[in-house]
Amino acid sequence: MLKTVYHPQISRVKYRKGGPFITIEIYDEIDMDLAEYFVEQINDSQNTGQEVIPVTINSPGGDVYALSVMLESIENSIVPVATIVSGFAASAAVGLFAAGADGMRFIAPGGRLMIHNASMCGFGHMSLREVEIEGSELKLLNSQMFRQMGQHCMDDPDYYTNMIKAGGDHDVYLAAKDAIKHGLATHLGTPKFRTSVTVQTVMEYPDNKYQKQRLKTICGHNKANDTKFKKRKNIASDEEGDEEKHDEDDCSDNEELKTKSKNKQKGKKKRKRNSSK
Repeated sequence: MLKTVYHPQISRVKYRKGGPFITIEIYDEIDMDLAEYFVEQINDSQNTGQEVIPVTINSPGGDVYALSVMLESIENSIVPVATIVSGFAASAAVGLFAAGADGMRFIAPGGRLMIHNASMCGFGHMSLREVEIEGSELKLLNSQMFRQMGQHCMDDPDYYTNMIKAGGDHDVYLAAKDAIKHGLATHLGTPKFRTSVTVQTVMEYPDNKYQKQRLKTICGHNKANDTKFKKRKNIASDEEGDEEKHDEDDCSDNEELKTKSKNKQKGKKKRKRNSSK
């Protein structure tokens, strides 16, 4: 009974969790649960062999602390991360979008971004001192996020801080072309990805010398076959020429025999005539 045994690498390609190519989609508010999922996906993509990690973002923003976790995972990733906005990204989601690798930040022609200063909410009743502490922390996080964006996208840590101040510290909305103008996006339009899988099994000899000798023998054998083929072709053409000449000679011999027989018949007729006289 025959049994098919698959190579271990083929099994890994066929049954690998998450598939051979990992893409990450952010379609919700950024929080710690989403950050945990994001880090897991980034870590898994380090072992797939893919050349880029696409991250599609359509989010209203969210927790700055969760964003910090996500940015740290991008910073530590060996595989470059491509960020893509096909709809709308705001606040912390813009910080994630801006973390894409140089030349790998894409926005759809109809996409829009919104950036603004960090805000505080959901703390309930607080004392004045507690408000001051939270305010200081908020300023620190706000400055840290904008400086990181400015250094990465425009080589100017204060670029987006000055941009917000110029807008009166209000929300700043950017169309796709404006996002490219201000360095947040590098390409107008979204990319397409094609995945192809090739599996090849090659026999390797334990002795390198034998393997080299084997390759030389194969090459020499091929050359010898080419030479033999050429010789056979030449011999065949010569034989065809000889056969044609032989056929011509046979034809000429047959013509001579015919003429001789005709002459003999004529000579017999003359003799009969003479004898009758």
